[in-house]
Amino acid sequence: MDIQKLVYMVNQISNYFNSYPEEKAIISITNHINQFWDKRMKNEIIFYAKNNGKGLNLSALAAIKNLDKK
Repeated sequence: MDIQKLVYMVNQISNYFNSYPEEKAIISITNHINQFWDKRMKNEIIFYAKNNGKGLNLSALAAIKNLDKK
């Protein structure tokens, strides 16, 4: 899958949860990705965040770091 599409998608998810308190937003983003993204998509966005991360907003980046812990 195109990495820019994944960046766009995770930022959209992040924007949706933007009105939540920061900690709850990050947990909600992480949960959403775990529930709806397949393993390949998760691995690609984790790799991208570790090696570049350009274009990811801060909440999305924090949620991706949570994914990498699991």
